[in-house]
Amino acid sequence: MTIESDIVIPADVPKNAEATYKANYKLITGGSGRLMLFAGDQKTEHLNDDFYGTDIHPDDADPEHMFRIASGSRVGVFASQLGLIARYGKSYPNVPYLVKMNSKTHLVKTDQKDPLSPQLWTIQQVVELRDSAKLKIAAVGYTIYLGSEYEDVMLSQAAQIIYEAHKHGLVVVLWIYPRGKAVKNEKDAHLIAGAAGTAAALGADFVKVNPPKEEGKDSAELLKEAAKAAGRTKLVCAGGSSTSAEKFLSQLYAQIHTGGASGNATGRNIHQKSLDEAIRMCNAISAITMDNADVAKALKIYNGNKAAAKKTAAKPAAAKTAATKAAPAKATATKAAAKKATTVKTAAAKTTATKTNAAKAPVAKPAAKPASNTKATAAKPAAKTPATKANTAKTTAAKTTAAKTSAAKAPATKANTAKANTAKATAAKTTATKTSAAKAPATKAGTTKAAAAKTTAAKAKATKSKAKK
Repeated sequence: MTIESDIVIPADVPKNAEATYKANYKLITGGSGRLMLFAGDQKTEHLNDDFYGTDIHPDDADPEHMFRIASGSRVGVFASQLGLIARYGKSYPNVPYLVKMNSKTHLVKTDQKDPLSPQLWTIQQVVELRDSAKLKIAAVGYTIYLGSEYEDVMLSQAAQIIYEAHKHGLVVVLWIYPRGKAVKNEKDAHLIAGAAGTAAALGADFVKVNPPKEEGKDSAELLKEAAKAAGRTKLVCAGGSSTSAEKFLSQLYAQIHTGGASGNATGRNIHQKSLDEAIRMCNAISAITMDNADVAKALKIYNGNKAAAKKTAAKPAAAKTAATKAAPAKATATKAAAKKATTVKTAAAKTTATKTNAAKAPVAKPAAKPASNTKATAAKPAAKTPATKANTAKTTAAKTTAAKTSAAKAPATKANTAKANTAKATAAKTTATKTSAAKAPATKAGTTKAAAAKTTAAKAKATKSKAKK
């Protein structure tokens, strides 16, 4: 990591602006001395071509998508036009901003007219926005098309912007691309080195160039000339068209560690992704640029959160499955409880009915007979009734106990069920016998009642014996 003393403050930064310049330099480099620039100036440069279409995530159609990325990820600085920063900046005050001072569209081609990108705002306007809105505007940027017949206009404007920006402690990044009728090969390594040297001559802090290309040669090796030509002006490479994360991160690593670059300026390889993926990509780029991480570690950052997101998404599904499995079990338990309650209620109802019948049985009156005989006859059954009631009570108790046991253990075994059924049948027979004895004609009371009593006693005894078993 770069320490404060490593920052070389240009002589055109006045004493009262040195602290601001240092703070801004450290902010946009993360204290590393390397620049991670998230380029969001293509809304004008490339119109909507870079933001809507095949292989571009729908999120990118909204300009705010770039601000969300910059706010949610680790970037050195987010570059955009003053108008967009004024429109969205107050909603994202944590983002370090670079104001792009000039812009043009790509509609007018080089074969029609040499490129000219005129200055749109003054440094004073940038400073006023910074101070009034309390935004982290730390830098400004400007594009020069070397080789254009209008290069003199752009060179002059760039020089004035650098001088004024330094007076206010702002860092300056120049975009310099050889382009125009006079330029035969925009990606020529020697020409790109000339562009880097021009940035140094103008006093820029950083210069953004396209990586050189030559068939059969390594781009990172070719970049060495430009990095040396830039001197104390640090060189960063443009990201270019979207490619795979692994390929991009590998190129970036080589540009820094082989080519001598001091960072990157990346747009499409970030903002054309979904918000989540773009944030992960930013963090991976920053790891290589500002933390000196290798490609493997950067890819782990890029892929790591994606794997975590998949794992998180799997958890609700597992919970849903568990809930689905639990539902039938819960339903079964509920049915069993309901069945158990019904069994208890039924047993209680039968017991009550048995007691009611026993209580009503003695009320039945015999057929017409002299009063004295009626009393005598009534007295005889009365003497035998306690024994019958006792047997009935025992039977009822046995039945009630069996019912409770059945309700508590239901359904326990077939043997318990058979015993409960036997007890119920015996109770029913006992009740029928008792009722029959109560309603028997008076004329047969003597013999019939005696026989009935014996029969009842025998059955009651049998019922008791079964209940014990």
